[in-house]
Amino acid sequence: MKRIFLTLIPVVALATPLAAQSVFCLDRQSGQIDQAASQAFADMQSRMDPQLAQAMAGTWYSETNSPQTGQISRLQISYSANGALSYQNQVCDSSGACNTYQGQGAWAAMQTGNGAFTGISMISDQGRNQECTGFSGQFLDQNTIRSGAGGIMQRVQ
Repeated sequence: MKRIFLTLIPVVALATPLAAQSVFCLDRQSGQIDQAASQAFADMQSRMDPQLAQAMAGTWYSETNSPQTGQISRLQISYSANGALSYQNQVCDSSGACNTYQGQGAWAAMQTGNGAFTGISMISDQGRNQECTGFSGQFLDQNTIRSGAGGIMQRVQ
C-alpha cells in the first residue's frame, strides 16, 4: 500500500503543563537536536494564548481523500489545553485494506486574527521521533476548523 502524508490528531494529558517543560525538536535525518525548530517551538510556547488553548482543547476529526492513490485518511487528533496532543490516523486503500497510525507529542499556537492561528506540533510515532512541523488554520465556528491546507476538522468531543 502506498503511503500518504500523515495528518495529526493526538490525545494525551500530562501532569505538568508542557509550557513548563523543555521540548526539543529532532532532525529526522540526523537524529540530532534541531536548534532552529526547537527555538521556534519555545518561542511559540511563550506566546501561547490561553483562550486559543481552550478553544483548541478537545478531540477533532477529519477525512482526507487522495484521488491520486485511492486512499482515504481518517484522522482523530486531541489537543489538551496544557499543550499535549495525541492522534490516531486510519489510512485505507481502495481495496479496503487499512493501516492505523498513532502518536503523541506537544503543540503550541498563537492567534493571527479573525479566528486564524498558526502553530507548531512536535510528534513522536512509529516513523517520527520528536519531529516538529508547522500548521495553521481558522475557526469557522467553535466546532469547525479549516486547516491551512483547506481541509475541515470537526470537533467530536
